[in-house]
Amino acid sequence: MKFLIPGNSAAPTVRQMGMRNHTRFTMTYRARFVAAGLALGLVAATPSLAQSGNPFTGQQQPPPPTAPPPPVRLPDAAYDLARGAASPDNGGRGSWLPVISSAACSTVVRPPIEPPVPVPRPELERGSLSGGDSGGSGGGGVRKKSVAKKPSTVTSPAAAEAGRASDTIASAAALDEASKPAPGAGGAVVQAPATTAAPSSFGGLRTGSTDDNDRFDDYLSYRRKALTGGLFAHDLDVTERHVLRVVDDGGRPVLGARVDIAADDGTPLVDLRTMADGRTLFFPRLSSRPGSNSWTVRISGGGAETTARFDRSTVGHSFTLGGARRADRVKLDVQFLIDTTGSMGDEIDRLRTNLLTISKSIAALPGQPDVRFAMTVYRDCGDEFLSRTYDFDGSVDRFNSQLATVRAAGGGDEPEALNQALHDAITRPGWRGDDTIKLVFLVADAPPHLDYPGDVDYALDTLLAARRGIKISPIASSGSNPQAEYVFRQLAQLTMAKFVFLTYGADGASPGDRTNLNVDAYETLALDQQVTRLAREEIAWQGPQAPVLPALPSGGVRTDAPIFPVAPPPVVTIPPPPFPPPTRIIYVPVPAPRPCRYSARLGRCFRVNTYRPAAKPKANSR
Repeated sequence: MKFLIPGNSAAPTVRQMGMRNHTRFTMTYRARFVAAGLALGLVAATPSLAQSGNPFTGQQQPPPPTAPPPPVRLPDAAYDLARGAASPDNGGRGSWLPVISSAACSTVVRPPIEPPVPVPRPELERGSLSGGDSGGSGGGGVRKKSVAKKPSTVTSPAAAEAGRASDTIASAAALDEASKPAPGAGGAVVQAPATTAAPSSFGGLRTGSTDDNDRFDDYLSYRRKALTGGLFAHDLDVTERHVLRVVDDGGRPVLGARVDIAADDGTPLVDLRTMADGRTLFFPRLSSRPGSNSWTVRISGGGAETTARFDRSTVGHSFTLGGARRADRVKLDVQFLIDTTGSMGDEIDRLRTNLLTISKSIAALPGQPDVRFAMTVYRDCGDEFLSRTYDFDGSVDRFNSQLATVRAAGGGDEPEALNQALHDAITRPGWRGDDTIKLVFLVADAPPHLDYPGDVDYALDTLLAARRGIKISPIASSGSNPQAEYVFRQLAQLTMAKFVFLTYGADGASPGDRTNLNVDAYETLALDQQVTRLAREEIAWQGPQAPVLPALPSGGVRTDAPIFPVAPPPVVTIPPPPFPPPTRIIYVPVPAPRPCRYSARLGRCFRVNTYRPAAKPKANSR
């Protein structure tokens, strides 16, 4: 044991103990002030850390949803009036309608984007290699030549195009035979990618088709995988689907019958129209009374009317409309909705020839239907035009002359203004009444812009088309991404149409029977044969010898859990500056420690007055 003796130098004095405590006190608070100053300076210098979910990329992440988004409901008459829907029976005028700018484009600010350079597809061409073409080499053989896209200023004479198209059709009987699947090539169900098929005689474009309503369970599985995998779309809850069919006294389907559905408490829900096969679809989970267990239906058309009830015990319902009259001649309105942006440049030229043939083929179908054609072409905000509509015209030659002038240009980013174009295609032309077969063939390769503020909604317009008896058959072109496929299949499923897509060979360019879309069983045909076949099937339901009606789906309601859509993409706004803002450094003053004297008796430190008066001069000792 060591004893501390007073006066010994090893024993600390009271003054030394006070200074040690003073040092600890001042150093602790100085460290605290410095740490606070560094923290404030760091937050002020990097303001993006508080706003960004990822400080390394600077991309803002959407906040977690606090509640599921509101469900999309069936449109009603208020939606028609709010969107300026035209009368569905104004006769058509056979000319280009005035271009109406979209309200969404006035609020969209996008940086100028140069359109992508189209990649030419190689094609084998046999010929002699002259000195000028080959840089001095000579001889003959086979070479690869890049096929450049035709300039936009070159137009083909309408008479020549119409003449070439008419040469392929000798008579209605020959057309009937040509529209059948070719032996060994088309018409067969493809279960796996096959070998490259030879090009057809009608431009070389081949297509596959599938019906998601016939394979509804497979479609629901595809829908769930797509939405739970992070794909964004304006989803509609179609898991509970009721198929309603209306027939006359003879068991033949009734076209254009109005089906008014009300809930069990009498609340009107929706009015639908039957297609050419007498069917229409009702989705209770899209209505304002999704919990109703039974419904009242009032069916009218052809000068007759009836009332019935149905419930959830089964999903297939058949109704008889006694006394319904049928038209003497089938009326058919066909509209082509075409994406004419730059990405479609390599297919517009071939599509033009095919569509010219298609229009001639449909007009010459057996039974001589009363056919009219319309067309809506579209691009995107910032292009020469957003959407242009050519009204219905009964003259095939006049329609083909306008179709021959369609050229691809503009675009830039991948999505296009399909929202506005679909709305214009449904509401602007002069569609005829309910006793008319109405078809829309959408030719596109990109999904709609879902980030334009104030834009129309393709999902609501698709339901509006179903209410008016309009079938939408998308034809997905090459390069369609998963979002485009999902939207296109939505359009087809909701309007009871088939999903059509172009197929290619193993090289991805030549015609063939391969596809990279999410379909595992499909039929393949040439493009013109496919479209003509779809029109023939619709006309046959209303012909004198209607096919046998397929069986309605049986069973009860599915119990699929609802799917909450993923967060929408950010709204297109002014692009951020190319460089981050300059860093601001804020200096936080750290107070200097004040000298103090520790009092052991009081247990605290007193500030020391450092002021010392000047020393007095010593008195003279003399």
